[in-house]
Amino acid sequence: MRTHFNNLLAFSLILLTWACTVPEPKEQKVLEANFYNPAHQRIWEFKDQQLIDSLYLNLKNDDPTIRQLASLAFSSLDLPAQASDSLAYLLKDPVPEVRAAAAFAIGQLGHPVSEVYLTDAFERLDSLNKWNESNQKILEAIGKCGSEKSLQALSTLQTYRATDSILLNGQIKGIFNFGQRKIYSDQSIAKAIDFINETDYPEDARTLAAHYLSRAPAAYLTNESLQSINLQAQHPNIKMALAIALGKVSEPTSRPKIEALLEPNQDYRVRLNAIRALGNFPYDSIHQTLITALSDPNEHVQKVAADQLIQNGDERYAKMYYRLAKDTFPLLIKSKLLTAANRHLPNYFVETKNAINRQLQQFVEGNFSPQSKLQAIQGLSYDRWNYRYILQQTTHHPEAAMRTAGAQAIKRICAMGDFRGFYGGNYRRVRQEIADSLKVILLSADDGPVYEASGILNIEDLGFNRIIENDLYLDTALQRLVLPRQTEAYEALRKEISLLRTGETVEAQKPSYNYPIDWTQLEDIRNDQKIVIRTNKGDIILSMLPDLAPATVINFIKLVKSNYYKNNQFHRVVSNFVIQGGCPRGDGYGSLDHSIRSEFSDASYEAGYVGMASAGPDTECSQFFITHAQTPHLDGRYTIFAKVSEGMDVVHQIQQGDQILDIEFLN
Repeated sequence: MRTHFNNLLAFSLILLTWACTVPEPKEQKVLEANFYNPAHQRIWEFKDQQLIDSLYLNLKNDDPTIRQLASLAFSSLDLPAQASDSLAYLLKDPVPEVRAAAAFAIGQLGHPVSEVYLTDAFERLDSLNKWNESNQKILEAIGKCGSEKSLQALSTLQTYRATDSILLNGQIKGIFNFGQRKIYSDQSIAKAIDFINETDYPEDARTLAAHYLSRAPAAYLTNESLQSINLQAQHPNIKMALAIALGKVSEPTSRPKIEALLEPNQDYRVRLNAIRALGNFPYDSIHQTLITALSDPNEHVQKVAADQLIQNGDERYAKMYYRLAKDTFPLLIKSKLLTAANRHLPNYFVETKNAINRQLQQFVEGNFSPQSKLQAIQGLSYDRWNYRYILQQTTHHPEAAMRTAGAQAIKRICAMGDFRGFYGGNYRRVRQEIADSLKVILLSADDGPVYEASGILNIEDLGFNRIIENDLYLDTALQRLVLPRQTEAYEALRKEISLLRTGETVEAQKPSYNYPIDWTQLEDIRNDQKIVIRTNKGDIILSMLPDLAPATVINFIKLVKSNYYKNNQFHRVVSNFVIQGGCPRGDGYGSLDHSIRSEFSDASYEAGYVGMASAGPDTECSQFFITHAQTPHLDGRYTIFAKVSEGMDVVHQIQQGDQILDIEFLN
């Protein structure tokens, strides 16, 4: 214990006494992984098959590229602390890239015991900046496993200059990683603000500092400290993150600064986050701003403004939302306005409530866009007497997305609280109807509805554990789900069954190895060949990154060759976050009869990076997403396998339901 404390103390002193008086480092030769090299392929295969002993042996290989690849392989694995012990000696490897890989992998493993290895390996006497990269990765890794004492050291470090870009990035990424573990301090918040105000610092480091503030708990943010930032002088990437931070403070003096970000000349993503931030203020103070934003020229901003009315609206304005739904808004906005009206209008406005429900039912039954129909189902769920209509319209609907939306809506109705009080004398009848429908849904082996409906089983207010006389059908429902294709639904139902019967949850099972790497597929991108996603809004051109995630790239190529993505759709769009496609069902719960391993890397999610959607480690298959903006909280958690080289304007135009006409190789 004393040794550990002394190491931390030494680390603090090292950081605080480092005088960065040397020039920027010269470019160094980077080790190159070659996915056509059989020796390198073996390392990826060891990782893919999780042959841990073989990876351990290669940590001592004479070839530094092999050592680097073997180290990086550990970053995607869930292993005990002993793995950190085996990686630790590579923190003193003679090759900088190997040290950096080992530091990244140790951070990914996240074991507290690793803190002493990392602090001891930090190179203090580096007059030639030879170890900048590995020192950077050490600082980042400490944020993933270190103690509050190390956070204090990172937060009070003052000696890096603006030209020390690599180390500054490591410092703020380390602080950010502490935040990912929900470890904050007043000093770390102050340091992030210092980074933003140091306009000579690298923009990517300052942007990361802004993201750190946007994700910090409100208790650590003060209006005074945030007001010290000249918001208008910042880059749009910084503004959009700071808008969220200012919203958490929700002081009256913060609101004008946020509203200033709604000017038409601002990047739409800045305007969008400003609308989100305003949701934390008293509704009367933001009502008119939200109404005005419904007419914003950007569809994403319109949707977020309408969503704010749903989430934060007021019953005094509910009839106004209803009237606005009659104006010339797009169909989706109309259905969102009806949803807001239905949620906030008191039940004693019976005639108006009935009129709203009739219009929402017209969306469900009429020839309207799929997204409007899905929104209408959500809107109907805010009147709990619609439960029977929702079940009738969705349980056997031909579209998977509608069936899933129906299950979500019933779960929302059941979770509203005071079930007995709301339904009064009809309480037992309604509960039994829902229980009977729940049984039908769970036995259907229909991925999305099973996943959503599983959550109804243990809603305490319903007491299903008291009325299900024979729950053996739950075992049948579980057995009907096919692995690995229905892993997400299987694990959700398995967890809820355990909770229902024992009161305890169970950990998700690890998917078994089922899809070997077919290296021949990489021949198609040997000469940096691009892949184009053809959509109804235009083309998005991707550059593959097989050096980061070869197995994922191979899987994607095979799906492209099989025309799997032809006439698919972007089933999920979260404005200023991601667009997501590749679901065979169209509701986000679909997969195929195989899964691939996660391939985490030290690359960072910038705007236009392409990652794999997953339901947990090693569950990836066909669904992918493209980021709208920098999303550092995804780093090291979701596989990056490509990036957009052309067509980001199209990415920003994509809305839920837009079509992937095809994905092809670009000649």
